[in-house]
Amino acid sequence: MKEVKRLREMAEPPVERDERSDTCSVGMGRQVELLLRESNAKGRTMHSEVILPRRVIPQPSPHVVAGGDCGGCCISGVLGISINQAYSLQDKDCRRKDAQDAPVPFGWHDMGFALKNGGWCGNTLTDTVIDEIPMWPGWVHKSQLTKGFLGWQYHLPWWHYVRMGLLGGFYGICQVSLDPKGPLGSHDHWVLICGCREVETPIEAMPGARRIDQHILVSCSARHPQGEWRDASKFMIDHGGYNVILVRPSDAKVRE
Repeated sequence: MKEVKRLREMAEPPVERDERSDTCSVGMGRQVELLLRESNAKGRTMHSEVILPRRVIPQPSPHVVAGGDCGGCCISGVLGISINQAYSLQDKDCRRKDAQDAPVPFGWHDMGFALKNGGWCGNTLTDTVIDEIPMWPGWVHKSQLTKGFLGWQYHLPWWHYVRMGLLGGFYGICQVSLDPKGPLGSHDHWVLICGCREVETPIEAMPGARRIDQHILVSCSARHPQGEWRDASKFMIDHGGYNVILVRPSDAKVRE
């Protein structure tokens, strides 16, 4: 529990608040902590915040793979293994034959395969992996839809889908643009989604009125491994990431 509190404090500045915590039991003995918060910061009220404890590891120096190790850092952090162990889960047919079987950057296929490989052939790292993406037109292959088919317009059902996974102990791993390039920009980076919350915010132009925003806690190996709260809609507009792989580690727990 101390680790959860420490990670939460790293992910957001402390605010003056009253807080009560409920614990929701899920399958196979796992537990997820739900926080119902009343926050005085900017008049906001936070509802049903879900936070899982694991984060990506920071990118190693020097890199294992030229250009960056974001995919390996996600796998390493979520499964609790070393960066070299993460690359060992790659499909051997995808590794470079001209470089002594050297690891390669994780693409869409590589990420799904590696996470599933964590639960195959005697491996006990991964409990369940869900890499089938809901709500996509059938005539376009899912690997081409990482940015979403107007995905930013569907951020609300996407957020609820991710929240459902988090409540079950699943982390989200998605491909995004590291720098904001707009919804049609190229995707060149992997991040881990490890929390979500809803926030009521006063609307300045309409006294007494409030809107409800959906936030996600994003752990990025290059910029904020500890996690950063982002508005889900703006995140998808700036970075993409509608397609998300859900993974539940075999030993995932929120509370000890």
